[in-house]
Amino acid sequence: MSHGKETAYSRLADLQLWYKIQDESVLKLSDVPAIIPLRWFYFRDQWEFFKPGLEARVATYFEPDMLRSHIDTLDTFIKVQRTSPIPNPFSKRSVLFKYYSVFDNMELAKLNISYEERIIVEAEIKRVSRFTKTDFIDIRDNLRAARDELADQAGGTDESYNATFTRNAVPARTNIRILDISIMRLFSEGLKSIDFILANIFSLDTTTVDPFALAKANANNSAYALEQHKSGRLTTLNFGEDLQSLAARTMGDPDKFIEIAIANGLKAPYVDEIGEKISLISNGNSNLINIAKSDNNGEPNFNKFYVNQVVFLSSNTETVQDQRTVQSIKEVAISGEIILEFDGEKDLSRYKLAENAAIRVFKPNTINSSFMILIPSTEPLPDDLKQEVPFFLKSSTEDERQAKVDLFMTDDRDLNFTSSGDLQLSYGLQNAAQAIAIKMEVERGTLSRHPNFGLVNVKGELTNNTSGLKAMLSSSITQQVESDPRFERLEQITVQYVSDLHGFKIYLQARLSGSQVVIPISFSVNL
Repeated sequence: MSHGKETAYSRLADLQLWYKIQDESVLKLSDVPAIIPLRWFYFRDQWEFFKPGLEARVATYFEPDMLRSHIDTLDTFIKVQRTSPIPNPFSKRSVLFKYYSVFDNMELAKLNISYEERIIVEAEIKRVSRFTKTDFIDIRDNLRAARDELADQAGGTDESYNATFTRNAVPARTNIRILDISIMRLFSEGLKSIDFILANIFSLDTTTVDPFALAKANANNSAYALEQHKSGRLTTLNFGEDLQSLAARTMGDPDKFIEIAIANGLKAPYVDEIGEKISLISNGNSNLINIAKSDNNGEPNFNKFYVNQVVFLSSNTETVQDQRTVQSIKEVAISGEIILEFDGEKDLSRYKLAENAAIRVFKPNTINSSFMILIPSTEPLPDDLKQEVPFFLKSSTEDERQAKVDLFMTDDRDLNFTSSGDLQLSYGLQNAAQAIAIKMEVERGTLSRHPNFGLVNVKGELTNNTSGLKAMLSSSITQQVESDPRFERLEQITVQYVSDLHGFKIYLQARLSGSQVVIPISFSVNL
């Protein structure tokens, strides 16, 4: 399999993760391939335990032949590595496409992933959440090239298609496999998804930006009564659309274009789709590029750039423009040439002078169809807080989600560690039971910042008032359960005095919020 197909599987994983972020679907191991290298010892040591579960899913998987093939080849691979191992064979890029469907049938929430893996997952979610139109175009090109290469090998493309997309076909082969057809179908489904996204990208929202805060930060006309706009939504300008048309489409009045301009800090000409292409004067290096002091018209280039400005890099060999953000601008004292430093990977050496490397910059305070634009609104923002559900609870029921996430504690109230050395988490029913147990063990009033947390202290009380002590304990326990949002109510409580223990035996049943699940708990309180 070629390097291009390896890349295609990686970008397919990005696409899958993007979709799952939008609808909060359950994440699979295939969605975050960056953690696959950390899973080698898990596969090596526990393969026989979870292999039957994978085999049971073959019939219902959308590409059963692929899953069956990947299970068989991975089974052979693991057995070979056990007898003649090499250091972490999962570190190779080819692992993802060789066993893709196996990883696609393994839920991250059920893998008890480590702290290191959780950090990687969260970083990938943040990265993919920021995808722009350029990212989706890049994914589309990768998937199309990989699919077409397989189609060539099966003799499935023609000259007109190759001419349309300016490509050279690879030689056909007669031994096309069912697995190859499954892979082509997988890439084709990905292309359909990309086409849908690109056709509707103007409607994509982002939850990482506070629209009204963005508007206030960018507004530069103090005479305008911006306070009347209490919120906003993000959209994109259609290619060829001016600000008046955008205002008519989104606000119902073309004259409101000035409100959009002020909210986004825009100035005439407001829209700049073409920008200006400025050639590099030397090869890129690390995350730096050099441009000349002045453009072809003698205008200084220094004034065209500012920190946090978004620009695009391109060359004859880089088919997709690279979107970067300016981090710093320096002017060389003698020559006057400008050194620009960008965010992102330090890989700008791929932009070479011999390949017509250039940077495209747009007029300051303008917008175009490549970026999001804020449409102001007089509607207030909703005041309800939407808490993010951790990815390892995506497949859990609603009552388990409401049980919150804490650090797991042993019966001795020590922290516990996973097999990988990370702190173990407590969530779901386990965490609900742990929360009640801790409340019952803490003496009320001992936590200075939480004076009402814990159970009333009855130690040292006389036993000739057992009925009063029962009522005191019952009231305190009820208060602790009902003040915890994890629980809907206390179903039952029994407080029994046991003379042999010189104390009380307590039995209670607490119902989880939004659930029919009742948790039974028993403990003793000594006098």
